[in-house]
Amino acid sequence: MAELTEFGLERRNRTEWINHYNKKFREKFGNDIDLSDSSLAGHLRAILAEDRMEVDKLFEDVYYSRTRNGAEGIYLDDAYGYYGIFREGRKPGTGTVNVHYSSVTPDDYQLTSSDTFSGNNGITYEVQENLLLNQVVSGFLLNMEEGQAEQNALGTYTVSIRNTETSEVITEDFTLVSYSESDVGDFLISLRDFWLDNTSDNEIVIRITGRTLFVGYNTLEEYTSITESTYFSISPSINAEYWSSVPVIAQTDGFYPLLRSGINSYNQTFPGFLEVINVFDFFPGAENQTDAEFRASAAQREVSSPAGTRPGLVKALTGLEDVISVRVYQNPTLQDIPEADALTFNTVVRGGTDQIIGETIYDNKPLGRNTSGTTSITVTTEDNATEVIRFTRAQAREVDVRVTYLLNTNIPLSASERNIISDNIESLFSSAAIGGTIYNTQISNAVLSAVSSERIIDVSIEVKGSSDPVESFAVANVTTIFNEFAQLGDVLFVRSLS
Repeated sequence: MAELTEFGLERRNRTEWINHYNKKFREKFGNDIDLSDSSLAGHLRAILAEDRMEVDKLFEDVYYSRTRNGAEGIYLDDAYGYYGIFREGRKPGTGTVNVHYSSVTPDDYQLTSSDTFSGNNGITYEVQENLLLNQVVSGFLLNMEEGQAEQNALGTYTVSIRNTETSEVITEDFTLVSYSESDVGDFLISLRDFWLDNTSDNEIVIRITGRTLFVGYNTLEEYTSITESTYFSISPSINAEYWSSVPVIAQTDGFYPLLRSGINSYNQTFPGFLEVINVFDFFPGAENQTDAEFRASAAQREVSSPAGTRPGLVKALTGLEDVISVRVYQNPTLQDIPEADALTFNTVVRGGTDQIIGETIYDNKPLGRNTSGTTSITVTTEDNATEVIRFTRAQAREVDVRVTYLLNTNIPLSASERNIISDNIESLFSSAAIGGTIYNTQISNAVLSAVSSERIIDVSIEVKGSSDPVESFAVANVTTIFNEFAQLGDVLFVRSLS
């Protein structure tokens, strides 16, 4: 019959079942029974074997339908859900809409989530977050050809831009002295260089043609956008055209491709509005992950410890930034103990940030299990309630070590030898577990392994708390209580002469 082994599920083949029933028939009816394929008993044996094989196949199907490799559909979700990995659902498409407008548009004009754009794929896209158009400028066209330049007042213009590398807002003054070709040229060159100095990789799309400054345009004078939108403002207003790049998100989840120039309308209008387009393809969104996609994405994540278990909790916490070590104490009894209150678990953590630690414990603890400890963090749950998560901060127990050594020569330990010994002892202490013990013999080994075996004849290790008097040195193990970790203080060297 099918059975679970260390290699997985194993089941008998047809020959094995035939041999099994041959044995059963002979035990029941004697060794003289005719079990040839043409006999009545042989036919009955074959029917029984086929039936058992079908039952085993069904058992095999059920078994593999509950594993990550064999499960399908909702059963695959269940299998991976045990490990804290879930199938990605439908995702909305996203992209950038390019809004074209003139200098008539007020500097403080703001787009909000109520502003929507329609695509030729039938999907409506809304602004992802409220923003001012002048905060995301990605194109600028200033036409100073004869007859156009005169629409702008002579004098000084204050121009501001956010440098795309430093994020610093840079402000400079530029003066339009006259409408002559020379003065207009100098004015345009100054503006062009201002754009180039404060943005990156835009040499191809920022240039002057004739008496027109193009920012974010190709050589065919088509708008293509600069590499990164930025804040841009001119005061007083100058007769120019602007482009702003506005992040949008689809109102409908799912896979809906939208190619370049697919945006065809805008549900609002404002002073100076000219048009909306998109110069880049949108991210099309996504449908629910297929089983194959789900397995592929899950394989890229670390799946070694199921959620809601001690290994899973420890793994999640030790993976946090700045967390050095973790120890979990469980108390399933009705009596409080120093390590944890009754019917709770206490997580002792060395390093890390309180809020992140609390949230990680909440995300990885079993449902309904209470926590205990000296630090409390309030976590907002998925159903908009709150839960207090408790844990304990590990405390350092600083320990001094005295190394008394006997050499077989008159040459004492050198400074470099003492440094190597100290480093070995420090490494031993830094790897010690919370609430653990560092044995005296381990420290002795750390000393002996640092120098040649021909140098030291004998070594004695004594330890004491760093705050204790010198008289406290004793040959002992370094022990810590449940919420402590050993930390090395001073290493003292004493040479023995006999």
